[in-house]
Amino acid sequence: MPANTNNEKIQESINKNLVISLAEVLEKATDKKISVSSSPKSNFESKQLKQLLSENFIIVPVTVKGDSNLEIEEVFALSPSTTAYLADLLMMGDGTATYESSQHLDAIKELFNQTLGSVTSAVKSENEISLEFTNVDSLEVGLDAPIWGKIPWSSYLLNIQDTESEEVKNLLHLISKPATTSEIAEDDKPQIEKSVSRKGKTLGRDISMLVDISLPIVIELGRAEMLMGDILEIGPGSVIELDKTSGDYVDVYVNDKKFAKGEVVVVDENFGVRIMELISAEDRLKKLK
Repeated sequence: MPANTNNEKIQESINKNLVISLAEVLEKATDKKISVSSSPKSNFESKQLKQLLSENFIIVPVTVKGDSNLEIEEVFALSPSTTAYLADLLMMGDGTATYESSQHLDAIKELFNQTLGSVTSAVKSENEISLEFTNVDSLEVGLDAPIWGKIPWSSYLLNIQDTESEEVKNLLHLISKPATTSEIAEDDKPQIEKSVSRKGKTLGRDISMLVDISLPIVIELGRAEMLMGDILEIGPGSVIELDKTSGDYVDVYVNDKKFAKGEVVVVDENFGVRIMELISAEDRLKKLK
């Protein structure tokens, strides 16, 4: 099979499994049914970006390497609103957050690290080829960023939707051809970083509309597994041994997502929990792997 034909086959396999893996990662994070679909591949010139994307947006550049010297440069392009939507879902939110670069760029990078990790396994199984996604990053850029004028693109448009909602979020999956890692020159990086810092300072986060939303909080002392027969024998005075020792912190869950650890206290004859340690957004994302 000619190399170009084989590369196209692998690229189609990557895109097909990207749709599946992205939905699976988001469903794990949110306990929601997430639908991801892909439009047919299309070709366009860089000048058409102004018709497809807003003034500033987020890119996730990726280098794909594989057997037989396969090397493809890919970029995922998202609007700030789509970035905030996806990142907020991963960080236990409901997808209504306003974009904030300091929080959402890292979350989007982690989302694609997890998604592409699943894609690697699926493509290897289908095509008997080892793939590696490297140089995964997340950057905020503008339409004047040098990256757009350097690589000819073909593209897929991915549509992401919470099946309970009518709102659809889109992201572009852009593929270079021919593919070489030298397409993005080193001297372009300072310009991209400059764009990130400039944009990051101007965009804030307004959460005033969310402050009255109620969320369930659950305190978990511990867990235990028992045989059905032992459970049927439980009665008044029975003692169930949990998986935590005396003095261990209890777990605090917000909206069924682990949020913090704390210690039990008594406040005016009521039980309470003193928060001792917050679970970072990064740690919450890692638990999805």
